Amino acid sequence: MSHASHNGSEARRPVVTGLSALVVLLVAATLGVAQRGAAVPGAPAEARADVPNLESVADVSERKQRFFDFLRPIVAAENERIQAQRERVLRLLATLETGAEIAPADARWLDEMAARYRVKAKDPLAQARRLARKVDVIPPALAMAQAALESAWGTSRFAREANNLFGQWCFTPGCGLVPKRRPANARYEVEAFADAGASVRSYMHNLNSHPAYEPLREIRARARRDGQRPTGAALAAGLYNYAAIGHKYVEHIRAVIRRNGLGDSQSG
Repeated sequence: MSHASHNGSEARRPVVTGLSALVVLLVAATLGVAQRGAAVPGAPAEARADVPNLESVADVSERKQRFFDFLRPIVAAENERIQAQRERVLRLLATLETGAEIAPADARWLDEMAARYRVKAKDPLAQARRLARKVDVIPPALAMAQAALESAWGTSRFAREANNLFGQWCFTPGCGLVPKRRPANARYEVEAFADAGASVRSYMHNLNSHPAYEPLREIRARARRDGQRPTGAALAAGLYNYAAIGHKYVEHIRAVIRRNGLGDSQSG
């Protein structure tokens, strides 16, 4: 269970930590930042960019627009990758539910996915059923609203120096930036990413796999069962564990979605 500072006080937050722009930003000291701008094998070109420097953009509306314009294709690229995996999971699930066997290569892939997504089931049918709940897209509205909050619209030091848009932690010395206000006995760092795409990928995987965000996945699964498209505003209700302020954080996310026109048209 990790912890993070949200306004200078320690906030409990599993795996992902907050740097909300609605509260005072932490200042970080650089320590072992990973190589920046490295290409991600097989990743779309737009997913390989560093977070742009928007501090010099004085107009708030323009700064926000540039931030969203930068982030939107990266979120779309990662969702496209997840959707391809989801479709494979659903195809295998359909086959397994008929009682038929799947190819050994598909069985091995399910094993790998189950391990990655914290699915504890050795039976392929059970694996596929549980993966169908976890391997799913994150509404762009939600991802962009959280990135805006956690990175102060891309201007926080963690975003600028470590491509970290969501305040994610790591625990290997030198893996990222050390917050100045980190408690003396703490060992976490704010993770450094090679590019913004890697930060988005890590964030989406965290929401899709960590036990703390099961409420979000339940909301999404319920929407799927009802034949509805999950929206960012709806899924935000499952993120009360993301910050120490709990349900107020949900309100902050929804406010960013509403005030910046990131509604159903951006829901994904």
